[in-house]
Amino acid sequence: MSERLRCNVSQSVCSYKPNAATQLCNIVDSLEYACLQWIYHIAALLMPSELDGDINAIFRPRFLFWLEILSVLGRVWPRAAAMMLVEAF
Repeated sequence: MSERLRCNVSQSVCSYKPNAATQLCNIVDSLEYACLQWIYHIAALLMPSELDGDINAIFRPRFLFWLEILSVLGRVWPRAAAMMLVEAF
């Protein structure tokens, strides 16, 4: 995620039309997996707080890019609920 999350990763031609109405590139499988599953990997750790520094450095600056991918994949709401799970730790 630190290398592949970037602005307009989906190569959308505009930001105001629904994803289905735009030409979107395919998201690389490894990036899709990372974006969809990282929350569950963190939640499964015994001491997830040990990764707070890494999450702040890697994820927080790319949060909107992550949301873009979730939007393209139609997976925003399930992951928002999972984020609350991680926040509880």
